[in-house]
Amino acid sequence: MKNKIVIILILMAALSWLTRSAYAQDAKYYALFVAKFSDYIEWPNAKTPIVIGVYGNQEITLALEGFTSKKQNIQIARINSIHDVNKCQIVFLGDSKKGEFESIRASIDRKEILLVTENESFAERGASISFYLDGTKLRFRLNKQAIETQNLKVSGSLLSLADVI
Repeated sequence: MKNKIVIILILMAALSWLTRSAYAQDAKYYALFVAKFSDYIEWPNAKTPIVIGVYGNQEITLALEGFTSKKQNIQIARINSIHDVNKCQIVFLGDSKKGEFESIRASIDRKEILLVTENESFAERGASISFYLDGTKLRFRLNKQAIETQNLKVSGSLLSLADVI
């Protein structure tokens, strides 16, 4: 009986570790996309450095910090409350804070802020860009109208890679 319990505990620990490893790998892909979005979006009143704020996803924050550590034109900020989003040019909303989507969207309305989310349905509800999985591939939906409402310009290159709605 003790052997079965030990085996179950080992399996649970291994599954937990594999899930965290897979999620950390996914976070790197999300972070890479978000960092690259800054190259394909034009802000009319561009400020340097571009501030990418992350709300609700520690793994993506760490991955972004790693990707941008040598770039002087990008700064990563940890968002602790909705009021911090207005200090950013790009806001990444993690799924753990998805309940605050409407408040954030209202807070940045008509401001030059790109809202990127992990929740695929948010592009249809006013986010600029939302990620989704197509099988095993990470893809993104781009809401062109939402981006234009934010007074941002998106390059044709990014449009050609996106699922535009």
